[in-house]
Amino acid sequence: MIGCNMHTYYVIRNNIDIDIDIDIAMSVSMLGIIWVNCLFVKNQPIFLEMIRSFSDFRTFKKPPGYDEFNQKMNFYTKLHLIYVHIGGMSYFTIFSYFRYKKCVRINQERSLNEICLLFSNIHMPFDVNFFPAVEIIAALQLFSSVYVYFLCGSILWTNVELVEHLGFRMRDLKRVLLEVFKEQNLEKQRRKFGYAIRYHNELLRVGKLLDKFYGIELILHVTLTGMTLGCCAFAMINNNSLDTLILFIGWLFAIVISCIAGQRLLDETSTLPDILYETDWYNLDVKLQKDLVLFLCRSNRPMEIKAGTIVMRSALIIQILKTAYSCLTLLSSVK
Repeated sequence: MIGCNMHTYYVIRNNIDIDIDIDIAMSVSMLGIIWVNCLFVKNQPIFLEMIRSFSDFRTFKKPPGYDEFNQKMNFYTKLHLIYVHIGGMSYFTIFSYFRYKKCVRINQERSLNEICLLFSNIHMPFDVNFFPAVEIIAALQLFSSVYVYFLCGSILWTNVELVEHLGFRMRDLKRVLLEVFKEQNLEKQRRKFGYAIRYHNELLRVGKLLDKFYGIELILHVTLTGMTLGCCAFAMINNNSLDTLILFIGWLFAIVISCIAGQRLLDETSTLPDILYETDWYNLDVKLQKDLVLFLCRSNRPMEIKAGTIVMRSALIIQILKTAYSCLTLLSSVK
């Protein structure tokens, strides 16, 4: 990222006839990726606490269908890993080859000395455009960038998995509540309702941890996504540059799955009080009815995943696309 920023500064300062829109997109993209990776490392204790809670089947029983749900999530995880690896290697190999040919042609046409073997433009205060220095830099750049991008993609998918597991537990809580109201024995009914209350409290605690873990991590990601998409779209339209296509798809996919995950959690938790209206609550014990009112008051507010003050929901995708379009029109007018 530093080398890319130095290249942008060098081109602007010396008024060189080279497009820097790809440099801007790469810099903004790398800033967001480094932010996500660093925040994940910082929030490791929160992550481990959530994993321990989801894996604890002694305090709360294993939900029915958990193994099937886990197998399905593992299958989706494998698909996501394939997508990340294919997309990443396509960007760092196939599209880099086309960029190399374009860079060589521009150097010949404009009598420049740009480093063409790298997949992103950099500027060094000394000459490295010779064998084997440029090959070593290209190998280091490829190795570090591939793993940084792969790590970020895996982290964002881990966030989705955590939300899906929490949503699965919320569905199991609804099942437990239905069993409470079907119970005819008053003593067993109270005991099962107490279990449901403890279960709900634990899910609320995990939801707060998830919001803390997820929200801080996504503040800059949500902020920069619109800018990155706009810069990538401008590069593709203005320069017929396909090497930013994978970057565009990657950022768009990342924000889409994050918003959909937040929307799914919002939907699952907002429908929790509805399950009570499907039961004959008026036939319950008077004391249990009072406890039920308190439960309704607490469950009326759905869980939300926030990036700062921004709630992760499906409508956020449209807002980010509007920001990307505004950024695209701004760059087009400046150009």
